[in-house]
Amino acid sequence: MHSQCPTGHCSCTQPVDGKQVKDSIQIPVDEFKTIEVLKGEEAIEKYGEKARNGVIIIIKKDK
Repeated sequence: MHSQCPTGHCSCTQPVDGKQVKDSIQIPVDEFKTIEVLKGEEAIEKYGEKARNGVIIIIKKDK
């Protein structure tokens, strides 16, 4: 999964299975259970100021 950003650099919060990851990660698409995108106040309320640029919440399938 790759995302495109106008500046070539995006900074968003990416919790995977409830754990914050520091760097951009690559997970095979067939391992995704759900993906949710939060923006604006909803993201900040749930994850704090670090989520100002948005949150991509990834839940992986059970193994």
